[in-house]
Amino acid sequence: MVFDLVFNSNEKYVDKLIQLLRAKYDELWTHQHNTELSAGKEDQVRYRTIQESDYEYVIERLNSWWGGRNMADMLPRLFFTYFHDSSFICIDEEKIVGFLVGFVSDSVKDTGYVHFVGVDPEYR
Repeated sequence: MVFDLVFNSNEKYVDKLIQLLRAKYDELWTHQHNTELSAGKEDQVRYRTIQESDYEYVIERLNSWWGGRNMADMLPRLFFTYFHDSSFICIDEEKIVGFLVGFVSDSVKDTGYVHFVGVDPEYR
C-alpha cells in the first residue's frame, strides 16, 4: 500500500512514494477527476482524489492516527479545497483508511511535495 512507504525512513521508499504519487497524479490527470483507482491484488482498497467533504472525517481522526500527538493544526482545510488533484484518499469498502496530501510543482519539473500522510493504525 502506498501509505505504508512513508513510515519507513529508508530513502528508496521515499523515492518510490514520489514515483507512485507522480504515476497516480498522471493517471488521474488523463482520466476524469475522482475516478477510483484499484490498489491492485485481491483486496478491496481503492484510491481516489481528495474531496473537500473528506476533511471532517480525516481531521476528527488525525490525532489518534498519530498516536495522540496534536497534528490537526498542521493540516488546514485548504489542502482539501485547493490541492485535490494531487492528493489522495485510501478507502477500504466505504471507510477512509488513509490519505496523502501533496502537490506537484508547477515551476520545478519532476518535483513533488508531500505535505502530510495519515494511515489508520489498523491498516498499517
